[in-house]
Amino acid sequence: WYEVADEATSLTTTDRGFLVGRLWHGGKVDPWIGHLAAGEYFKDLAYERRGSRFASETTEAQWQGMKEASVMANQHLLRAWQLAPDRPEAATIMISLAMSGHADVGSDDDWFYEAARGQTDWSPAFYYYLNAILPRWGGSYPKMLALGTQCIHSQRYDTAVPGYIVPIIQ
Repeated sequence: WYEVADEATSLTTTDRGFLVGRLWHGGKVDPWIGHLAAGEYFKDLAYERRGSRFASETTEAQWQGMKEASVMANQHLLRAWQLAPDRPEAATIMISLAMSGHADVGSDDDWFYEAARGQTDWSPAFYYYLNAILPRWGGSYPKMLALGTQCIHSQRYDTAVPGYIVPIIQ
């Protein structure tokens, strides 16, 4: 999925929306994939509608556009997660919505836990979560260090988990 998603993100939002629509109208795709693809598309659309300027320079119309797309992202991602709670992808994307304050359910901590429950060493979950707990987004260095300490003490040497201390201390 992520190899396809990486390639798809080089498409315009309009093209990605078209592809997601084709998934639904073709009727031959697993519902989990359909909801996951739609959820990620609407999450990206939400951030596109918000724009990349400082929050103080974001217009009310941009905030409203983000909110509307986030509602759709939430619906699809929550459904994808409900269909496959043992998979980390939907929970990982929900970290980003929670970080922005647009998750209907749960915090970035909650969604990171769900992603790790799906796959302990899922690197995209660590990437999203580390971004969410940066001080500039409301996290803190002690929280980052606590995560790194948990990674080291996990004793999960059969996974990548202990190595996640490296990007935390860099």
